[in-house]
Amino acid sequence: MFVHAQPPPEAGSLERLLAELEFDRVIAGTGHAAGAFEQTQFRRAVADGTFIWVSESIKSEVHSAYAAMNQANTAVEIFSTRGQSESSAIAAMQHAAGRIDAAVSILRQAL
Repeated sequence: MFVHAQPPPEAGSLERLLAELEFDRVIAGTGHAAGAFEQTQFRRAVADGTFIWVSESIKSEVHSAYAAMNQANTAVEIFSTRGQSESSAIAAMQHAAGRIDAAVSILRQAL
């Protein structure tokens, strides 16, 4: 008589982080100061305690990737609002791309 529909499945924290990092890799690969990296799922993972239960190697790689993306976001913001050269923003994005690749790799291994 009472039928409850099951809620749609939701990806776990690591799957959401991986999807976000893969999108951020596309942004990093544009070759120019394309815009800010997404960080919503990282903030969500911090808030829900994901990094308490993951291995130190995963935590380290993911944190390094998001730290590099924060620096790149700042460089892109400075470029777009203050007229700083695009080359420094591009360099920050390229550095972030390497860190993103490492985080994507370790997350794929964990999943």
